[in-house]
Amino acid sequence: MLRFQLQRGVAVIPNSYTPSRIKHNIDVFDFELSDNDMKTLYDFNINHHSVAGADDFVGMESHPEFPL
Repeated sequence: MLRFQLQRGVAVIPNSYTPSRIKHNIDVFDFELSDNDMKTLYDFNINHHSVAGADDFVGMESHPEFPL
């Protein structure tokens, strides 16, 4: 997903602590996804946004910026 976002022109700031994960995050600069791969990933978009643990926020649905 990092490579997909980079090719879309989105700034990506991964949050990794282990050396192996940091290396994997850096390795996204030595390849590009094909147009077909990009289309496949775009096709997963269902325009749905969610908040993990939203049930824990009592009264969230009355907030002026709900849904996110």
